[in-house]
Amino acid sequence: AELLVSHKSILIVGSPGVGKTTVSILCFQDVVQALGREISSAKVLFANWKDIPSGDLGFDDVIRSLVGLPRDRQPWPSSLPLPNIDWILVLDGIDESAVQKTSLRHLVSGVATRSTSLISCRQYDFDKYFSNLKEHFNVIVRLVPWSERNLATYIAALKTAGKKHAATSISGQVAEGSLPNF
Repeated sequence: AELLVSHKSILIVGSPGVGKTTVSILCFQDVVQALGREISSAKVLFANWKDIPSGDLGFDDVIRSLVGLPRDRQPWPSSLPLPNIDWILVLDGIDESAVQKTSLRHLVSGVATRSTSLISCRQYDFDKYFSNLKEHFNVIVRLVPWSERNLATYIAALKTAGKKHAATSISGQVAEGSLPNF
């Protein structure tokens, strides 16, 4: 979230189920909370790429459609200019978009150029279709499944930080084998 607030764009890649959507949602929440504490001219929007209409879209079209999404409203009218503000976009699941891959590459390029963005993508799709877009991102994060050692370290850090309820919950899920198995 700190990277987004400081105008650094992020690409998150990983295999299905590794936590790309969870990371995207948590980053969005953290950015909203961080910007809520200060006067800001930024607007933070979250969406899944499958919610963005297909067709020959530009950056303004994406923003217009995203503005209406949270409340199931119509897109921002094309007859009205968009506000002149900094846009921070958290766009999850580019691999789920209905937009053609070639058009999508152009669209991502426009989004990354005209906003600060966090975009998530499955590793396979990134490697096959979108690897040429990495120049548009300040940071690329590859999520990987955690080993038992990683989980133990995380649980210990939660305990040290005084988050005993979270540590107990995760420890219980590990013991029951109910954490997702990647």
